[in-house]
Amino acid sequence: MSAPRDLREAIEGACTTSTAVHDASIRRAQADRAAVPGIPRRFDPNFRAINSEYRLALSEYRQRVTVVRRLFAASRGWTIGKHFTIRMLRAGSPGRTRDDYRGESLHPVIDHPEYFRLPVRPWRPAAILSHSYVPREQILTFAADRGLDAEFLESSWYYPGGTTAVVLTAKVQQ
Repeated sequence: MSAPRDLREAIEGACTTSTAVHDASIRRAQADRAAVPGIPRRFDPNFRAINSEYRLALSEYRQRVTVVRRLFAASRGWTIGKHFTIRMLRAGSPGRTRDDYRGESLHPVIDHPEYFRLPVRPWRPAAILSHSYVPREQILTFAADRGLDAEFLESSWYYPGGTTAVVLTAKVQQ
């Protein structure tokens, strides 16, 4: 199998389990509202069964997303990273400065972010992948205002049909 095909199949699997998590979450909330007041949820067999189903679906989803992240990063020549700021991404800076702590609000455009870095020292920021609920036009405006390029992916594995997956990278200087 080729890497893009593996990635596509992994994304499809993550999307399927994401939908299962969402559906189980709705049933869990309904069971919680229907529970008898004063009786702890751990004694309600209906809630326990639905909660168990939700936890299993969530565990499978997390495992699948881990695979998707690894394959996605490998397909771009990146590694999975930890949190970094837009300024760090634009500047290609691996470390934080005091300006990074000013609290720029990136919500709602950057939601459920995933961070990717270059694979060699000093592991500079490469991209932020956001699963955003806002329209594409708002994402494009956000990216342009901050000097970023936005690449929309075919599907979001966070909440398929409800979120848009966008890869934000620093603009290439020409």
